Amino acid sequence: MEEKYIGKYRLTTDLRGQNSGNARWGFCTYNSNEYFIKEFISPVYPEASAPISDEVRAALVRECSAFEQRKNRLYTAINASTNGNIIGIRSFFRFKSRYYIVTEKVETGKTKVSEIAELSMEKKIILLRVLLYSIRCIHDAGIVHADIKPDNLILKPTQNGYYTLKLIDFDASFFEDDQPKNSDDIHGDLSYLAPETFLRIAGENEKITRKADIFALGIIFHEFLTGVRPRMSGDYDYLYEAVLDGGDIGISNRLPLPIHSLIRRMLDIDPKKRPSAADIFDYFGEKTSERSGDEGKHFSRDSSLD
Repeated sequence: MEEKYIGKYRLTTDLRGQNSGNARWGFCTYNSNEYFIKEFISPVYPEASAPISDEVRAALVRECSAFEQRKNRLYTAINASTNGNIIGIRSFFRFKSRYYIVTEKVETGKTKVSEIAELSMEKKIILLRVLLYSIRCIHDAGIVHADIKPDNLILKPTQNGYYTLKLIDFDASFFEDDQPKNSDDIHGDLSYLAPETFLRIAGENEKITRKADIFALGIIFHEFLTGVRPRMSGDYDYLYEAVLDGGDIGISNRLPLPIHSLIRRMLDIDPKKRPSAADIFDYFGEKTSERSGDEGKHFSRDSSLD
């Protein structure tokens, strides 16, 4: 591969758009260190040679300036929230007409959700607490991650049979007090999309709060604990469809009753009725540990749902 540079970073792979929405990504090096690099497809800063009118050029520059301000504010807050399990932003910059972010390169591993479901209840609770603490950190800063899904949770086994977890990919993130202006600016995996997020994408006047992340976490909790997502009655492709239509959401009866009830609340159609990340973190830190012995007796690692 011919050597290519984006600013001071030397590309070690071509940039590709697979599973990346509004961006292309690859890997690079600087000072012998490897990094992950992502290129935003839009906005595009107008080059001096671009054959456009002064009015169009000025509008594009304003758009890019607003984009820079939003991203700088967001990435500064994310980096300030980093707790060791959040992969922050090393660099955000414009090179020629495109914008880029550079982050630590994290080995993705090959851990499957089904592997997590086979762990003991104690190990799964510890993993969920690690995830919750990271979510709590960004939520305390007023940030909606907006794309919580297993692909954005980097899991790696440790030598003692536990797992580490890293939270990545803040491309879709925004401050709760600075909502995306257009529906085209809202991104997320349909399998983990909250009902209010879908309504906003569809043109409804819905505010997307941090509770949208809680909805996604409810699905992930069920996956980590049972190996599968909650079952839906009726002909639905995605959980948000069933919730909006009032369909039955099948949460496994093999889950301990308090956790069954918790996930039910996390998946409530009304965001205000969902618990906060801090509430859930405290629940697992205090109540669950006190009852872990009794709950463990009733928990089955059989991933089938009743």
